[in-house]
Amino acid sequence: MGYNASVNLKQKLYAWRDGVARREGVEDFRVLPNSTLDELAAKRPATRDAMLEIKGIKDRKFAKYGPTLLALLQETGLSSLAAESSAPSETPAGVMSVSAYLDEVNTALNDLEAALVGEISSFDSRANYCFFTLKDKDDESALSCFMWMRDVELSGVAPEIGMEVLVRGAAEVYKPSGRMTFRAHSIELVGEGALKRAYEILKRKLDAEGLFALERKRELPEFPERIGIITSKQGAVIHDLLNNIGAYGLALELIDSRVEGMLAVPDLLRAIRAFSERPIDLLIVIRGGGSLESLQAFNNEHVVRELSVFPVPVICAIGHDKDVPLACLAADAAPSTPTAAAVLATSGWRDARSMLAIASRDMGALLERRMMAVRTGIDLCERALNQRLLGMRLAVERLIGAFESSIERLGEAIAEEGRFLASAGERAASLAARAIEREKGKIDLLERALKGHDPKRLFALGYGILEREGKIVRSVRDLAPGTAFRAELSDGTIDATANTVTPRQQSS
Repeated sequence: MGYNASVNLKQKLYAWRDGVARREGVEDFRVLPNSTLDELAAKRPATRDAMLEIKGIKDRKFAKYGPTLLALLQETGLSSLAAESSAPSETPAGVMSVSAYLDEVNTALNDLEAALVGEISSFDSRANYCFFTLKDKDDESALSCFMWMRDVELSGVAPEIGMEVLVRGAAEVYKPSGRMTFRAHSIELVGEGALKRAYEILKRKLDAEGLFALERKRELPEFPERIGIITSKQGAVIHDLLNNIGAYGLALELIDSRVEGMLAVPDLLRAIRAFSERPIDLLIVIRGGGSLESLQAFNNEHVVRELSVFPVPVICAIGHDKDVPLACLAADAAPSTPTAAAVLATSGWRDARSMLAIASRDMGALLERRMMAVRTGIDLCERALNQRLLGMRLAVERLIGAFESSIERLGEAIAEEGRFLASAGERAASLAARAIEREKGKIDLLERALKGHDPKRLFALGYGILEREGKIVRSVRDLAPGTAFRAELSDGTIDATANTVTPRQQSS
């Protein structure tokens, strides 16, 4: 494929992505980034495995966009090869090939997205896509349409010949045949009667499966802290909800979604699936009232089933006149207004606040009663204490009086005893003096006697005292020859040894 063909393919891929992003209501890069489109244009993969090798395309992306991209790449590749093989070596200025012209036409047509109403006059279903003819009921105008079966299933419509429908999409020219086809991405029933019949058929089907059974309803969390909200951020209902739920300080997370008509189905499914992977305690889906046509997305089988298996309890507050939306029947609670949804979601917190207010009031009254009882008790205790203190004061005064009387008597007794002791002291002193004199005379006599018997007094007369081993020698028999002894005289001591010992003969 030549340079011009590659550029045309890239432009076509970018135009396709822009259309998908508009239909899905997301940014371009969330469909596929520029680098992925550039690599697709350069490599032109022709199989699933080859496309999965492109960076940015995984199983989920392929399941969603792969078949369309493969068909787009195949159509563009064939037409480009045919154009290159038949193109002259030089193209005159201002002249373009049929392929290049059709690429520009398709790019322009892709920007002309439209919603068409007509009657299905033919229908041909294949494995994963279908062709049908949409006929104007006022004349014989007819338009060939192409649609992927997954989009048909997502719309919740089973196309039949003679059915009046509304389709949305854009026209394109199939380059190999040159035929123009309207490529539809959504299909809806038209008319109250048709919508009503479809509503009743789906309701009976889902009811038979037990999706609306009361025993499937889950209790709402009493004290939700994290709440997910799905609605259009442009609508007035979100303000009603937030005004009534915001006073409780809860963590609220909003995913903006279309809520009008069948076009809201992809948005709602994307938002529901996103919240199913987030840590929320409660999901709230809201929108204002409307006709059966405007509420089609909430009667869509895919949306109803997604809500019925949502991992946490669901509140679906969809205003309605007569027929309750099937999404509300599948939800765990279905109040009629956003304000009622807010009241229901916060009932536990509101009840707790009321209980706290009542408890606070009751505690105040109880505290007042307790304080009155305490004050009464304190008064009684004060009176009893005063009486007791008065009795104690009188007793103390009596004790003090008795003590003072005792002290006075004790003082008199002490004075009397003092006088007695003084007199006794004088007598005792006199007796003691006489006794001392007598004893002093006795001592003098003893002293004189002791002096007369003092051995040392005899030392002056030439006497001495002999000692051996600290013992006084009283007899010559106490000293053996060669025995050392000490002689104590009046002016000192002599250490000596007995040479001979001669006992004295005793007279008979």
